[in-house]
Amino acid sequence: MEIIENILHKNPHVHIHDDKRASAERTLRSLIDDGRKMLHVVTDFD
Repeated sequence: MEIIENILHKNPHVHIHDDKRASAERTLRSLIDDGRKMLHVVTDFD
């Protein structure tokens, strides 16, 4: 399961626009690959 799908599955209150999923997936994968242990989420309410 991809990172984004896992997050969405475990957190039903979270929503990511379809056109932003690939970018979010790449960003999260890069942070994890760089050894990040914790991630802080920033949201945009529009």
